[in-house]
Parts: sequence; C-alpha cells; structure tokens
Amino acid sequence: MYCKYLTKKQVLKLHEIALKSGGAEGLLAEGMLELALETPHITFFGTEFHSSLSRKAAAIMHEVIKLHPFIDGNKRTGFLAADTFLRVNGYELLAPERNAIDLTLETSRCSIDIAGIARWIETSFRRRRIR
Repeated sequence: MYCKYLTKKQVLKLHEIALKSGGAEGLLAEGMLELALETPHITFFGTEFHSSLSRKAAAIMHEVIKLHPFIDGNKRTGFLAADTFLRVNGYELLAPERNAIDLTLETSRCSIDIAGIARWIETSFRRRRIR
C-alpha cells in the first residue's frame, strides 16, 4: 500500500504543538522516536504487518505513547501524529475530544492494543473533502 509517512522532523514539530498547552520540552530517547516512526513500515517476509491506513495510524499513536520518546507530551504527540498521518493521506478524524482523550489514556494504561486503536480509528475517520 502506498502512503505518505511522517518524518522525524514533522513529529518533532507536532511535539512542539502538543506542548503549547503545557509540559516539559525535550527528547528523552531519540532511538525510541525512530522506532515508533518505523513501526508502520514493518514487513514480515515481504508482507506489510500493518496493511491499512488505520493500522498504520494506530501503530504510530501506540508506539509514541508506549515508547515514551519525549520528556512530556507523549500522549498528545502520539494522537497528533496519528491524526496528521491520516490527514496527509487524505483522511480526517471526526471523534469528539473526550473520546480521543479516553483513547490515549487507555493506550497509556495498556488497556488497548494497536488493533483496538485501529478499530476505533475506523469508526471515527472519513475521506477528507477537497475544497
């Protein structure tokens, strides 16, 4: 499946945006950020492990939240990264803010996995309208 992936530079910018509402700046583990960004690309014997946009977005979100590459703002950055990934690929999330907050908290508590996040995304996104 062809899609556009986020770069480290883009996610660092998203982290800056996430911290506008507060929190400590700084990258805690650059390798963890790189791993989080590589997760949607994973293949197994030439087959994509995350083969849909929703799974790829879920993988980015899950890994940024769970691998905790930043000093602060990992949940916000993880959600923004998933949302931005979907947007650059022609989709948008339409979920109420409270639902998005609950999803990120469930992810941080290990109450939901990548497949569960992907199912949530599938019920909350649509193709973006071109203006």
